[in-house]
Amino acid sequence: MKSKNLVYAYKYSKTRWGHFKKMGGSYNSAVLIIIILLGILFSPVYWLINYVLKIYVSKVKIADSVSFCFTANHITVMDKLKENSFQNVNIGIGESNFSNKLLLLFIFSSYNFFSNCFTILRNRHLNFNAIKVFKTIALSNLFQMIFEKHTIKNIIQFNDHGPLHFDLYRQAKLSNAKTFYIQHAPITKEFPPLYHDVNILFSQDSLDKYRKENDRIEVILNRDLRFPKQLNILSKNPLKVVLCPNILDSKAEIITTYNNLINEGYEVLLRKHPADRRQFPQEFLLSYNDSIWADFADAAYVVTNESAVTLEGLYSNCICYKTCSWSDSIDGYGFMEKGLILREIKTQGALIDSIKQNLVLTDSSKLSYFIGDQNKEFYLNNLLSR
Repeated sequence: MKSKNLVYAYKYSKTRWGHFKKMGGSYNSAVLIIIILLGILFSPVYWLINYVLKIYVSKVKIADSVSFCFTANHITVMDKLKENSFQNVNIGIGESNFSNKLLLLFIFSSYNFFSNCFTILRNRHLNFNAIKVFKTIALSNLFQMIFEKHTIKNIIQFNDHGPLHFDLYRQAKLSNAKTFYIQHAPITKEFPPLYHDVNILFSQDSLDKYRKENDRIEVILNRDLRFPKQLNILSKNPLKVVLCPNILDSKAEIITTYNNLINEGYEVLLRKHPADRRQFPQEFLLSYNDSIWADFADAAYVVTNESAVTLEGLYSNCICYKTCSWSDSIDGYGFMEKGLILREIKTQGALIDSIKQNLVLTDSSKLSYFIGDQNKEFYLNNLLSR
């Protein structure tokens, strides 16, 4: 990956998505030093690493229509398509020909390595996200080899707002491939404009929030593919409460809510956001279910703050509460603005009282605006074969 392309990919994300700095990361001087030392060690054999990896990539089967999945959420949406009209390639997750350990070698598969390191050292924003930056470099080098060794007609992505996704789009267009973006999660108004050739969105909510980069871009309204058409809802346990905080919420306030509910005789399950690495007291009951539907199936209540799990909660016939007692009052998804959430709860005491009284502070009639028509049929093959 050339330094100018690296900077371009990150500047694209930074300028078009104001929340990019909230994606995580930390000052990774140790990572930089280790990678640079490895780069010096491997420098005499860059040519050999490049040669071997190109042979490996050429032998991996890649169809002319291919999707790339980088996270479990991407795989969930891809699986719901249930089509054989395209091939899926997992990268760094699940069963994959391109594991994270193998991706490390792709960092050293180009003589641009040292210029990239110099660029990262000079750029505070890149330095701050060093681990992600090096992964972007590795993936960019991988993408370049894939397009060199395989003829690809259609590229399918399930994300459009990260540097690696923009770089995959850039290289696809250089190879004259048609690009498809399939939405994988709810969005806020801060997301970048749509730029893929074909953009397949969840709902009217997504269409209202997204902007188009130009008039040549095609937009198709589908439905939120993460939602099962037939949901097995069990008899509700009137005492079960599922807490669904995100990484922005106060750990101390979450603990207070948990303990308050336990003291009132409720059965509490804490379902952390996948990116939340914080440790909670050992006596807390934590969810380890991959499927959110399993946690919500018999739950009577769901409590969250700024989170899209309100959608899954309402779809599962749970009484849902949004509380800003955990952190700031945020309505990035527009649930309050559009009337899905009628009122948020501001204090710990008010939250307990609301649960005791079974107060309904949501309007489920607005749910389809956010998740689309779940009876709608969608066949990607009809688009790929055009």
